[in-house]
Amino acid sequence: MTAYLNSDGSGLVGALNPSLVGQALRVDNAGNLSVQDFVRAAIMRGKGFIATTGLLNLAAGTYPLSIFNPANSGKSLLIHSVRMSSGGSSINAQLNLVTTNPSFASAASPANARPGSGSSAASATFASTNQAPAGTIIQIEQGAQNVVSEQPGSGAAILLPAGSANGLVAYITTFATGYLAITASWLEF
Repeated sequence: MTAYLNSDGSGLVGALNPSLVGQALRVDNAGNLSVQDFVRAAIMRGKGFIATTGLLNLAAGTYPLSIFNPANSGKSLLIHSVRMSSGGSSINAQLNLVTTNPSFASAASPANARPGSGSSAASATFASTNQAPAGTIIQIEQGAQNVVSEQPGSGAAILLPAGSANGLVAYITTFATGYLAITASWLEF
């Protein structure tokens, strides 16, 4: 069998595509195999969403952002990133699971990560008043001032399955007055 060779003498790797045309694997400028991960592929199909509290200037306290999947949504939510930060102090960044929608006072208005695509099935709300955390703690960590804390981290994700009322509430606790923000990103399928 004849092989195409790289400049170092190694053979190029490829395969036949569905049209039976030979196609080499794509590599970047450094020679690394270029692959598209699941999250980016889902965003390209209009399945990715983002919601945020926006930048809030608040007193020391505990502030939440809730992403809730109602039982009748017909969708599963895969939350892959929750980012929290504060410019006023260090923080405690906490994730809690809930089975009742907390329906905080302010709407977070989920945006599709592919503009022009569909709306989210999730309810996203936040509060700009001090709140006592509710639900089951699944992760908590301390964060430094002016440094983003990203949870769940290390490629982990949290699945809120279709057909059952489940939600994730991200709580940021600050220890001095200052700016803070919470942003969540998820996929729906």
